[in-house]
Amino acid sequence: MITLIGEILVDQFITENGASNALGGAPFNVAAAIKRSGGHSSFIGAVGKDELGQFLIDKAALLKLDNIYIPMLDGYSTTIAKVTLTNGERSFKFVREQGADYHIEYPLPSFVNESHIVHFGSLMLSEPEGREFINKCIKYLKSKDILVSFDINYREDIFKGQNNIKDIFKDVIEQIDILKISDEEIDIFGEDYIYSLKDKLICLSLGSKGSMYKYNDMKGIVPTKKVSPVDTTGAGDAFFGAVLSQIDGYRLQELNKEQLDKIFKFANGVGALTTLKKGAIDALLTKEQTLKFINE
Repeated sequence: MITLIGEILVDQFITENGASNALGGAPFNVAAAIKRSGGHSSFIGAVGKDELGQFLIDKAALLKLDNIYIPMLDGYSTTIAKVTLTNGERSFKFVREQGADYHIEYPLPSFVNESHIVHFGSLMLSEPEGREFINKCIKYLKSKDILVSFDINYREDIFKGQNNIKDIFKDVIEQIDILKISDEEIDIFGEDYIYSLKDKLICLSLGSKGSMYKYNDMKGIVPTKKVSPVDTTGAGDAFFGAVLSQIDGYRLQELNKEQLDKIFKFANGVGALTTLKKGAIDALLTKEQTLKFINE
């Protein structure tokens, strides 16, 4: 099983005809993608004690994850990501006054101990409370020999005004086992730094070009089938959820190049198909549908 920890929020799509709300947040998107890809996933997060928080809890329950723990926090607000689409590409503006998303409770629920992998979203790193929480969690998980995964998922609107972004992220990166990064984000840290990381599975999403993986001296670039995207929101999350669903149960050192090529080909297909419909979660297809797409 894979447990996802981090932001669950409202993706509010802004168009000339008004606004519509959808369930979102990168780690929750990943949890949904794991489930839809045939895997087992659980989620831990937090929402405000408000109407939008209840909306998210109700929507999350419909996905029937293995476990869901999302308390509603009095005195905090459910975070909103206002999403604007231009030719299928999205941009974000966050509404996060007294946001609940980074006030996640510690210690963790007991079902975490059943996990082979625990994955963290990154938005919590913008606040001291979130940084303290993730460091406590990683220390605990390492004591239980549970693999730790992390998605850089840098959002300038969340981290604006902070001068030590690289140090904040590197502090976590040095501790984890699996790293998800995009081609846009790799420029923040530099290829030399990212590719020098040892004993970590690096998963690099390259958009329409596919993806790349690296584990010590083993690496590969895996192309993807071309599609005409309608909405790229959540495509990287869908891709990474598919990767995690396929490596659940393996130790990283057990994976070989043939396996990783196959895993990333499948994950590319999941990510590509997600762009054909609006929304990060509603667009997810089944494992069987993805296999048909990549093999036809």
